[in-house]
Amino acid sequence: MKIAFGTSVLRKQQKAGRLDGIGRYAEELLRALVATPQLTIREFVHEDLAQSPAPRTIAAGPFGTQALGTLLLKRPFARSERAFGDSVDIVHSPDHFIPCPQHIPVVATIHD
Repeated sequence: MKIAFGTSVLRKQQKAGRLDGIGRYAEELLRALVATPQLTIREFVHEDLAQSPAPRTIAAGPFGTQALGTLLLKRPFARSERAFGDSVDIVHSPDHFIPCPQHIPVVATIHD
């Protein structure tokens, strides 16, 4: 299975040198998923939140603009959808920046 895994918050916190609970959760879950041989993991970031840490990271477009379009115009996250393309089977967002692609299932972790 090919999974796009959101690392916007994780990479931003790593750059700042401090992880909170969401960052730590994302880091540990990413480590476990990468270690699972049946899975292919592709990180994705929203460029307005974090810089891409590696060349193979999916640039999922600016979160704020796409979220506003979804809320006001009921549009899907078109730039994210194009960026994911056929390269992933599912999108997992471990933080509160959850993309809304129209044709790819999304798993969102909700923290309290």
